[in-house]
Amino acid sequence: MRVTTAFSFALVVAVLSAEPDPKTLRSFQWEKRIVVYQTGDSSLDKLEELIESHSSGIEDRDLIFLRLGDNTDIKFHEPLTQSEQNRIREELDFPESDKTLFLLIGKDGGIKDRQFESLRIKPWFDLIDTMPMRRQEMIREGKRPQ
Repeated sequence: MRVTTAFSFALVVAVLSAEPDPKTLRSFQWEKRIVVYQTGDSSLDKLEELIESHSSGIEDRDLIFLRLGDNTDIKFHEPLTQSEQNRIREELDFPESDKTLFLLIGKDGGIKDRQFESLRIKPWFDLIDTMPMRRQEMIREGKRPQ
């Protein structure tokens, strides 16, 4: 009895103290469309305003944002550890630089588009809305694809 109790306690401690699986692009595949980006802190206020003003469209299209750099608490962002950022940079062959770059990754894991300097979300909404998976989502939600 004591052995079983001790084993159960050790198992619970091990499970609770285990680190979560690291985030990779694959961990979001088929669930989310991803905007991976790097930008300086001076651009974050503008990005936050853009995200806030388009939050219903972002949510509707299952978008999340992954910043390669310091984490931010802007809506729809997933925090990343430095090792997760390094892994994603490697997966995408994403250059580490001070230039602003945004990548749109589809639910299938493929790179769909790139933008430099600033994010223009409306063209990406239009692009996403032409994708077969998004068109199926719209039909399921009772929306009419364009």
